[in-house]
Amino acid sequence: VIKWAIGGTSIEPSNASDKSIHWSANPEWLANNTATSEKGRSLLLSFINDIDGCIDNTLSKLKNGYQIDAFLWHQGESDSHSGKYKDYYHKLNVMVNSFRKELGVLEVPFIVGGLGDYLGKSAFGRSCVEYELVNQELLRFTGYISFNCVSVLI
Repeated sequence: VIKWAIGGTSIEPSNASDKSIHWSANPEWLANNTATSEKGRSLLLSFINDIDGCIDNTLSKLKNGYQIDAFLWHQGESDSHSGKYKDYYHKLNVMVNSFRKELGVLEVPFIVGGLGDYLGKSAFGRSCVEYELVNQELLRFTGYISFNCVSVLI
């Protein structure tokens, strides 16, 4: 198991801040940004670099080899307001296809965790009023993408 997570991040690049970080796989945006591990804004580039490093430095040296069995995706709170859900399906699809291609695991299962119904009510989640719409997009993603996707909605 390789854990890689940063809370409070969005799949959608924000125009509001030059310093915010995102999961975007938009080729134009990626071309103008660098990995967060290099003090840039791209979580996707950092994820791919870190997994590549883990493979090169550790996994490839294991006596019995290794395999990537699945990816678990649990994100969306920061995309559950201001109508961001409208493009969530497309952006998630582009991102998943991008890192599957980069890591050479085109058919590895992609497990999606849904957003909890505590959102939209209080504390951190108060602004996440569109969480149900993000969950619908997550379900649509796992229902229409042909490459091994599973939804786990709470």
